[in-house]
Amino acid sequence: MRLRTLELQGYKSFATKTVFQFDEGITAIVGPNGSGKSNVSDAVRWVLGEQSYSALRGKKTEDMIFSGSDGRARLGMACVTLVFDNSDGWLPVDFSEVTITRRAYRDGQNEYLLNGSRVRLRDINELLAASGLSRRTYTHVGQGLVDAALSLRADERRALFEEAAGITLHNNRRSDALNKLDATQANLLRLHDIVSEIEPRLRYLSRQAERTEKHRIISSHLESLLRTWYGYRWSQGQKHLRQVRERNNQSQQALDAQTGRLESVDHQIIEMRARRSELRKQLGEWHGRSSSLHDEAEAIQRDLAVGEERARLLTAQREELLGEAESLRTDLQAAQSLVDESQALLTQLEPGLAAAGYRVEVHSTQLKAHQEERRTALNKQAQAEEQVRTLADSIAGNRARLAQLVERQDQLEQEIAECRDAMIAHHQAQATAAEHLVEKNRVLQQVTVDLAATETERVAHLSARQELEKEATQLTDRVNTHRQQLEALSARHDLLSRMQRDLVGYHEGTRSVLKAARELSQLSGIVGTVNQLLEVPPDLETAVETALGNRMQDIVVETWADAEAAIAYLKKTHGGRATFLPLDTIRPPSRLELPSTSKVLGIGSDLVTCEKRLIPVARLLLDRTMIAEDLPAARGALRAAQGGFQVVTRAGDLVRTGGSVSGGSTGRGKVGGGLLARQRELQALPSMLAQKEAHLRALEAQIAENTRDQEEHQSALDEIDRRHQMLQANRTTSEREQAALTRDVERAEQAAQWQQELLDRTQTQRAELDRNRQHLLAEIEQLGTEQTRAQTHAQELASQAAALSAESLLTNLSQARTELAVIEGRSDSQRAILESHQKSHSEILTRVHAKEHRAEELSREEEGLLVRLNDQRHRSTELNELITALTSLIEPAEAELDALEQRQAEAETEGDQQRQTFQRLEAEHNGNTLEMSRCQDEMAMLHRQILADLGLVDVDLNQDQVG
Repeated sequence: MRLRTLELQGYKSFATKTVFQFDEGITAIVGPNGSGKSNVSDAVRWVLGEQSYSALRGKKTEDMIFSGSDGRARLGMACVTLVFDNSDGWLPVDFSEVTITRRAYRDGQNEYLLNGSRVRLRDINELLAASGLSRRTYTHVGQGLVDAALSLRADERRALFEEAAGITLHNNRRSDALNKLDATQANLLRLHDIVSEIEPRLRYLSRQAERTEKHRIISSHLESLLRTWYGYRWSQGQKHLRQVRERNNQSQQALDAQTGRLESVDHQIIEMRARRSELRKQLGEWHGRSSSLHDEAEAIQRDLAVGEERARLLTAQREELLGEAESLRTDLQAAQSLVDESQALLTQLEPGLAAAGYRVEVHSTQLKAHQEERRTALNKQAQAEEQVRTLADSIAGNRARLAQLVERQDQLEQEIAECRDAMIAHHQAQATAAEHLVEKNRVLQQVTVDLAATETERVAHLSARQELEKEATQLTDRVNTHRQQLEALSARHDLLSRMQRDLVGYHEGTRSVLKAARELSQLSGIVGTVNQLLEVPPDLETAVETALGNRMQDIVVETWADAEAAIAYLKKTHGGRATFLPLDTIRPPSRLELPSTSKVLGIGSDLVTCEKRLIPVARLLLDRTMIAEDLPAARGALRAAQGGFQVVTRAGDLVRTGGSVSGGSTGRGKVGGGLLARQRELQALPSMLAQKEAHLRALEAQIAENTRDQEEHQSALDEIDRRHQMLQANRTTSEREQAALTRDVERAEQAAQWQQELLDRTQTQRAELDRNRQHLLAEIEQLGTEQTRAQTHAQELASQAAALSAESLLTNLSQARTELAVIEGRSDSQRAILESHQKSHSEILTRVHAKEHRAEELSREEEGLLVRLNDQRHRSTELNELITALTSLIEPAEAELDALEQRQAEAETEGDQQRQTFQRLEAEHNGNTLEMSRCQDEMAMLHRQILADLGLVDVDLNQDQVG
């Protein structure tokens, strides 16, 4: 069997459906804290039937369901499904693939499904337990479970092994079976109590049977009388029903005729209402049409007045626009003259502007050539000065490096001395640490020897404690066994005491007398019943009980008067019957002579014991009874003995003098046994209980002594563990110190070696510094010579650059640029004036064109308006003619409507009269119908009463069957 998939939906943090596929090999689920790894483990534990919410890190069912987030609402159900591959038949079900599902809802309800079918949690647990997958077989190991298993006590570890071995299922089934057996035992006890309670009621039931027979005879006579009486009542009811039906039919005919007359009048009224509605509708349409025509005519008149005023205004606006256009044309001619003058002045300035520009360009070219020559001389001077500065910087840098080399040589001399001193110190520290390391190794060896000794001692005490634990387990099992036996004996004693107290199995009369003497103290002289007074050997109880029969419950009293008082009490209280044996009047029969037949045990009175004064009772009951080993022995005794007697075997078979034989099952398996066995067991149980309690106390004392021994060994183990921990701590400390000393030796050796290397490197650096110092001195002397030559060349270049001056060229260029700027300013000013005049000319021209265009639009609008006005005048004339025609149609229609309304009022008055008559007839018909229904109900009730009282079959009784 192999786990295939795990499916989660709505469980804790898994809001959406999530499926885990478990392929071949090991599947690991990893992730940061809070990502839901533990929720996957809890889901597996939950679907396998876990009921402890604390183990699932929750408090109730709702904690197992997704509780919602900022972006998603909470869910109402959590569902987890496990799918197993059962192709090898590991699970005891006929499926190659097994699906186990558990669902939980917010109302706390849980349901379990096996391959889609709903099952009980118990079914899931038994299936998993049979396969070794139950929730307590440790196939699912959670955090902390291994530590908890290792810290269990011996008895707890035994339960763990039982669960891991898979026998817990069988133990649970055994417990269920024992509980069912106990319940069945209690039910049997209750059944015998009920039987004992019902037996005395048999006489009462026989009296009830006699009364039932008398009731049957009287009922038969009453039935014949009821038949005659119900026949008369049925015929009278049928007669009354026929009369009511005739009256109902007459009223129905009158009601139908009145309905026809009322429908005729209603039809006339409906026709008049329809005609009136038609006329009103036609008048409404005509009035609406007339009103709309009037409104349209008035609107046309208003539009005519507005249109005429609009035409007048358009004519005035067009004439005004044409006058404005003429004045603007005059302004346009003046603006054109100004534009021509400005254009002529701008043309005159253009030759002077070109000549000034040419002069500026010539002077600029001459100045640029002179400046380029002077710039070349200055660059050469700068390069020479830069070379001088570079050589000076190099000389200064070399002198600084020379000073640093001298200073570094002094430092190296000091470092060489320090390295030599440090090497000597590190060699001394290494020797000291080596001596301490040897001493620490010796101490560590001694601690290791002591640890081995304490471990040996601990193993010895641990073995002794385990033996004591094993012995304690055995003693505990024995104590539990004895305690169970003690509880069983105590329960048996309580049961027998209760049966003895409640007198279970005794006849009603015997029980009444004993309760009156024991509880009510109303009777005196009661010694007891025969079974209470005789002591019978256990092996002869069945035989004596069979021989005595019902006489076992005979009551022994002191005197005849006591017997009379008890009988009077039974008669007074109706407490049943009982047999009494007064000690002052009983007369035992003659003793039976015992025949010389084999396997005859003896006379019954000789085989039982009792008080001396009760011997006559034993003789009275058992002097004529022989007890034999078996039926063949009883038959031999029957042949050999004479007179009246009976022979009883050990098994309870009874042979009487006449030769009859009684035998079979004696019922010894019932709860409580026979009266003699019950009495004997009740007397023997206290001593058995005392013995069990003494034995139990002895075992508990052994357990206490064992516990003390375990505590002593545990104390010794604790002391050993303390010493062991102390030695372990010493060893750990010594090992740390040993490691520290080893590291000190290594560090001292490494430091000395490093100082030697440092000394070698320092001496090498000192030799290198000497070589560098000689090289820098030669380089400084060479740089000084080059610096002197560079300074001389830089002075010569500075004299050449000063001779190149450009002041005259700059003056000429400045004068040419000034003249050019003046001419350009006059030209720009004239150009601006020209642009202004041109803009004014353009604006005036635009305004003239706009005025003329608007005048044309107003002319076209005026022509259209005049056309519309002519159309509206023609439409007004047509509307007046239509209004006159509608008025001639409305007047005769209104006259016809008034006449129709008068006729309708007369018809409605007649209809009201007919309707009142109809209501009166309908009330009479309803009364007749109600009376007929009441008569039918009375007949139905009489029908049911006849069936109930006479016990007839449910048939349809009618008038033909009345006779």
